[in-house]
Amino acid sequence: MPKKWIYFCTTSTILLTVGCSEDTANVQTNPTDQPISVAHSPSISVEDKKPNLQVNMNPQPAKILKENELRITWDDSMKKNPEAIIVNLSMPGMDHGDLVVEAEKKGDRAYVAKVVPVMVGTWVADIKIQTDGHITSIKHTFEAVR
Repeated sequence: MPKKWIYFCTTSTILLTVGCSEDTANVQTNPTDQPISVAHSPSISVEDKKPNLQVNMNPQPAKILKENELRITWDDSMKKNPEAIIVNLSMPGMDHGDLVVEAEKKGDRAYVAKVVPVMVGTWVADIKIQTDGHITSIKHTFEAVR
């Protein structure tokens, strides 16, 4: 009973805090001298040559209201390690806001973002990778279940 109450309170707080909002007119550019961050997550330009990136969710499928790991890895085609990786989670067709998480470096050529989906369904992770003033954007779709 106490766990269900904690999940209920947590979910209610998140939904009330985030609210059901839609922001379709917020388009900005990112100057190359300004790093991306959780506070500043603008629109991005995509590099001409994308490195070979892999994105994996653990566990698969993701579990709602639990911490899941979104692992981003790359091969030798990416010459330098990223300066920052920001993950923006959203649900297509839903207007309850986005969840923004900064990924942490985990070893050579790997970052992990700890994400907590709040609803069952299809989620999109918009991953922005900044390296040498260039930003690469990739999208990863995943399912969240109970």
